[in-house]
Amino acid sequence: MLYSHAVKKYAFLFICIFSCPVLFSAQKVHFSVDDVSSSLRQLTEKEDSYCTPFEHPFFKYIKKLHDAYGVSVTLYCFYELDGFSLDKCTEKFADDFRNESGWLKFGYHAFSQSCNFIDGGGYEMFVKQTVRIAGSTESISQTVRLDCFNGSFEECLASSSYIGIDCGIKTLLCADSETRPSYFLTEKQEQELNETEFIYTEEFDFIKTDFRFDDWKNYKKLFGQNKDEAELVVFTHEWILNPPLRRNFILYFFSVCRKWIIERNINDFFTRLSKTDCVYVSEF
Repeated sequence: MLYSHAVKKYAFLFICIFSCPVLFSAQKVHFSVDDVSSSLRQLTEKEDSYCTPFEHPFFKYIKKLHDAYGVSVTLYCFYELDGFSLDKCTEKFADDFRNESGWLKFGYHAFSQSCNFIDGGGYEMFVKQTVRIAGSTESISQTVRLDCFNGSFEECLASSSYIGIDCGIKTLLCADSETRPSYFLTEKQEQELNETEFIYTEEFDFIKTDFRFDDWKNYKKLFGQNKDEAELVVFTHEWILNPPLRRNFILYFFSVCRKWIIERNINDFFTRLSKTDCVYVSEF
């Protein structure tokens, strides 16, 4: 009787522990590309050359990542950059983007390089044009990384609940450096963020970015330091994966070499994760 009771007791504990999603939840991995603009501009300028957006080199690469590893990708966009704005972007590929909205999202990065928000618009303008370009609000990520991790409480709050469409900003991805401030967090909150990797407030969730692939020389070290995080948040930039043409051949050659190295590291990253229990997410 004692043996039977002990077996039942430990069996019960075993079931409770291993059915607990908090203790044994899968690692969440968020991958994104910042400063997105030129690829959308090129799609627009050469829309007759492409049957789908995934024939463009940049979109072809991220689709290849998804097909090979199941990766979700979030593209953080400027509303306007270098004379091009989202209201000028083609809507030819709206059906293609909508069909891939389960893994490919578009998120707000900034209105332009000189300002993250503008009075009376900015985020609302981004939502309107993205719905037109990508075909659905399902293509919009409510988890954002604002340019340079800047944005006041009032600006972010105004963009947290876009009237008429439930796709306002809910989660802010924070800096990947412990010494770099993020948004409007207090010094105490910054300290808590560096210790716990995330902060939940009444208005927003804040999640620390772990590292950027741009720091290609330290990739192995950064991966080793962060590979066991419950939420693994990594990113790179469009100008790295889609380097602009340069008149200076040497500079262009180096940008192409850097692109090759960083893509190799990204592929290595997802190859390693494919051997683990992880879930790719576009939002938190």
